[in-house]
Amino acid sequence: MKWCEYTLRDGTVVEIGSVVPDGPIRGQLQIAHGMVEHLGRYETWMKRLASKGYYVFGHTMRGHARVGTIQPIERGVTSETYADDVMEVKRLMEKVDVPYVLFGHSMGSFVARYLFATEPSIHRVIVASTGTQPTAFLRAGAFIASRRNESHDHLLNELSFFGFDRHFQPSRRFSWISRSEATVEAYRTDPNCGFAPSSAFFKSLYELIDRAQRNERERTTGDVLFLYGTMDPVGHLGNDVPALAASYASRGIRATLYRVEEGRHELLQEVNVQATYEMIERWLSYG
Repeated sequence: MKWCEYTLRDGTVVEIGSVVPDGPIRGQLQIAHGMVEHLGRYETWMKRLASKGYYVFGHTMRGHARVGTIQPIERGVTSETYADDVMEVKRLMEKVDVPYVLFGHSMGSFVARYLFATEPSIHRVIVASTGTQPTAFLRAGAFIASRRNESHDHLLNELSFFGFDRHFQPSRRFSWISRSEATVEAYRTDPNCGFAPSSAFFKSLYELIDRAQRNERERTTGDVLFLYGTMDPVGHLGNDVPALAASYASRGIRATLYRVEEGRHELLQEVNVQATYEMIERWLSYG
C-alpha cells in the first residue's frame, strides 16, 4: 500500500492511497469513502482486490484525515467540490486503457451517483449504503447549516444521526455502523472517525445529496451495482435502495442489487464481509 500527499487545484492537501497488483492489471477501481472516516479503513479490501489483479486507488476527502489533524471544511466548499476532487484524483492516478469502476460508500455514494449522472466517462459504479431524502428536508438542512458557523457542529451532527442507534440492542454509540463489535470499537476509538464536522460541511453534504438525486434522472445507460443492508438507517432499513435501483433500471441502466440481510451501514466492515467481497468480485469480472 502506497500513500502520498497531493495538493488539489485550490491548494488543499489530501492523502492518496493506492495498491498496484504484482501481475497484469485486469481493471481499476477508485474509492470515494464516507463522511467522518478515511481511506485507511479500506486498506484490507484494497489489498485483496490487488491480489485479484485490480489496481485500486482513492483519496481521503477534504475535511477528513487518515493521520494527523483534520482541517474542518470552510465556507466556499460546495457539493460539486467533492465530485471535482474525485475527478482530479482520477485524472492523476488512472491507467489508460484499463476498465474503470468508481466505488462510493455513504457520502461517497452520493458523489458516485452525481458523477455517474454527469460524467460520460464513468460507465460503471458501485453504490454502497446509500439512501434517499425528501428535497424539502435537504434544502431546509442546507439553509439551517448556512446560518451557522461552527467548526465542529455538534447540534447538526446529532440531528443528522438522531435515532440511528435506537434500532439496535444493546444500543451504544455507533452500533448502527456494523454488527462487528471490533469494528464499532475501532471506529469509536479512532480520533479521525465519528467526529462532528463543521456547519459548512453539513451545508455542502445536504446540497450534494440534493444535487445527486436531481441529476441522476438524466442518465439512461451504464452499469450500477447497489449494495445495501436491511438494517442500515441511512437507507431507511433497506427500503430506499430497491426503489432507487428500480428507477435506474426503468431508464435503461443495468442495475444489480445485492442485499445483506441484517447488514448495517458499513458492509465492508460487517461480520459477513467475505460474501460481499465475493459478490463485488463477480460483478467486476463480468464488465
